[in-house]
Amino acid sequence: MTAGPWTDALAVDAADADRSTFELGADEARAWHDITDRTGALLVPVLERLAGALPSVTGVMVATADGFNLCALGLAADRVERVCAMTSALFSMATTAMPDDEPGEADLLTIGSDEACTVVLALPGLSLGAAILCVSARHETLGSLVYRARAAAAEITALGLEGAVSTAW
Repeated sequence: MTAGPWTDALAVDAADADRSTFELGADEARAWHDITDRTGALLVPVLERLAGALPSVTGVMVATADGFNLCALGLAADRVERVCAMTSALFSMATTAMPDDEPGEADLLTIGSDEACTVVLALPGLSLGAAILCVSARHETLGSLVYRARAAAAEITALGLEGAVSTAW
């Protein structure tokens, strides 16, 4: 296989044509690990500022749109992978369900209950491909959570990660 994990279409070698699942080779896995580590290190200060601005935050993370963790704070280590995968799947389903006549609204998903709310935002422009920012808090107004999440998303975009992290194998 010759495609990286974030490409839109797989370039399948003839030997892989009959397989239904694909795994990264050892070199690809190592490169992916290095890239996500460098990206996560750049994201930590932004997520720490976001969590510090809203003391009610219970968890904040950035994940690829297909559910791979890039950076997470406030989540138990044994739950991060599952939460990233579920959040990206839910965000994908929500944006797919949006009517085509509501442009611009598909970049934000909010989930609320009596005490807690979660905001998920699309993060364009990362060199790893599409990504999402997820912020959860208790006893916080939706408006303040959306405002702070959008500010963090703008800060992440301003980092210039689309060119800062090499995706070359």
